[in-house]
Amino acid sequence: MDGYTRVKKAITFSGPDRIPLWAPEEPEYSDIETVFAGRMPLIGTTGGSEVTNEKGETLRLIGVDGIAVTNEEAAGGVKDEWGCLWKDYAGTTGIVTHHPISDSKSFKNFKFPDPYEQNRFDDAVRKLETLETDNYILAIQWSVLLERIAWLMGHSNLFINMITNRSLFDEIAEGVTEYAIGLVNRFAEIGAHGIMMGDDWGTQTGSWISSDTFDDVFKPFYVKIIKEAHDKGLDFHLHTCGNCFELISNLIECGVDVINTWQPKVIGIEKLGEAFGGKLCFQASADIQSTLPSASPSEVRNETRLIIEKLGSQNGGLIGITYGGPTVNADNVRVMLETFKEYKYSVPYNYSYEV
Repeated sequence: MDGYTRVKKAITFSGPDRIPLWAPEEPEYSDIETVFAGRMPLIGTTGGSEVTNEKGETLRLIGVDGIAVTNEEAAGGVKDEWGCLWKDYAGTTGIVTHHPISDSKSFKNFKFPDPYEQNRFDDAVRKLETLETDNYILAIQWSVLLERIAWLMGHSNLFINMITNRSLFDEIAEGVTEYAIGLVNRFAEIGAHGIMMGDDWGTQTGSWISSDTFDDVFKPFYVKIIKEAHDKGLDFHLHTCGNCFELISNLIECGVDVINTWQPKVIGIEKLGEAFGGKLCFQASADIQSTLPSASPSEVRNETRLIIEKLGSQNGGLIGITYGGPTVNADNVRVMLETFKEYKYSVPYNYSYEV
């Protein structure tokens, strides 16, 4: 069974031969290939990476859109195409220190980026043209609504305006939605099988907003984006970290096919499994805050087995994912990967792993 078929069968609960894996660190075992949109190429899936340009200058890639700047520029901050000022933060993806939309007046002069910009997909197209694989092609845009609007307005302004100035909020959300739809269309044209966008809806203890508020404020925009993805034949994957348990039913109603989480332990693996195991496909790893950084190998193995048992079913519903962030223990990531490879939805393999 090839990677594409394996992933599709997991998403649709159609009985993959084993747990599909998204493991960039182990490409020979990975069933997923990724492509990105951006003016500059991303290295990996996190910012803060360095690359040397044609002039021999060392550039640092910061921000989720892969903005390439010199180390000196990164320290002072650089504006992306949305007008957000990103400042490099200890070699991570950076933080937004200036938000271009503060009120209705500043929004009047704001221009949304063109999702169809000529060079935006050059790297993705080149990769797909040269890629010889039967794997599932997952297009990635790390922000969709909540986070993109927060970068544009600031978190406090976002939550204030969605209540006190709804017309302004809706105009901004509509512009962000149309940008996302443009990306969906272009990714579908170049051959992606699914698209993953991201909004971290959870804090450590619960969701940012209530279920009712989500339906009132955000759901119409999610539905519009996801419907476009489905109409173009793409699965819709949503990355969301934190304890977003309260909103998962809402996200399913929006049409989300796969939820990507690196923090199932924060939600509660058993709780998550009881409510949604066998009903929604998860991309999941052992917890990146506590387990992968510092747990013992046996603890990593046990947590990974619990994820397999609770979030998967005999017919699918789980995609194992690794994590290459700077805080995790690489040996623990390998233990997790080996456990995903060893167990077939909680049943140990009795044969050699089939690549």
